[in-house]
Amino acid sequence: MRVNEYKIISEAVERGVNWGFIRSTKYAEEPSLDAQKDEIVKAVMLEICDNFIFSDIPEQAEQE
Repeated sequence: MRVNEYKIISEAVERGVNWGFIRSTKYAEEPSLDAQKDEIVKAVMLEICDNFIFSDIPEQAEQE
């Protein structure tokens, strides 16, 4: 059996983008573009990390 990695990642990115956008507008009616991008990136990374285990985590990710 093989895993369709593209499909899993694609679905995780889509869920992350949707969730990140919702979170960015939750407390601010008109959030800045940077605030929206930050929330979307965080949500996408969380979705990906829910599906994959990374053996080496970059130092930057550990600090966030």
